[in-house]
Amino acid sequence: MKRIILIINVIAAISISQAQNNNNQKKNNITEFIKVKLNERYGLFDNTGKEILQPIYDGISITDDDEIGLYLNNKAGYINKKTRKVIPLIYDWVDSFDEDLARVKIKDKFGYINREGKLVIGAIYCNAESFSEGLAMVSFSNKKSGFIDKTARIVIPFEYDNYWERFKLGIAKVNKNDKEAIIDKTGKVLTGFKYDDVFTSASGYS
Repeated sequence: MKRIILIINVIAAISISQAQNNNNQKKNNITEFIKVKLNERYGLFDNTGKEILQPIYDGISITDDDEIGLYLNNKAGYINKKTRKVIPLIYDWVDSFDEDLARVKIKDKFGYINREGKLVIGAIYCNAESFSEGLAMVSFSNKKSGFIDKTARIVIPFEYDNYWERFKLGIAKVNKNDKEAIIDKTGKVLTGFKYDDVFTSASGYS
């Protein structure tokens, strides 16, 4: 009986050791991207020494996102870290992705692309915020702002004076006639427009 228990313990120890080795291998297989510079131009390698992008770019921005920003001749695009597919550098400005959409700027107008680089919401807005909880604040011609969903459908009408607010925990701050209030995702005003300011915090509005 003792011998059987000993064998079971040895097998368990070997299994644990193998699992730890597999985890270490997975960690060691994480791809790191390395930016290089040559003749005032930037390129990209991975941690195996493979050249991903030749040093032809004016700038390369590496963050924790799935995409790496690329800049050339005053245009911006991305390369996807996983697929290594380059999103064409045809935009005047690109933002990081939020909820799988990123803001882009074309001739002073904002729109949104997906992770394939496709313009899924046209660049028709004078101001636009990134998506949060499925909605984004946008405006036309520097006038009133409202919120759209990811199909560009207007969810909350264009009647607010501020341009750069996002939903957090189901609520957002809005401004009208120099007074601020809180609304929910249906556009219902929860507090009334009576405050000089509403202060945001990491956990929502407070």
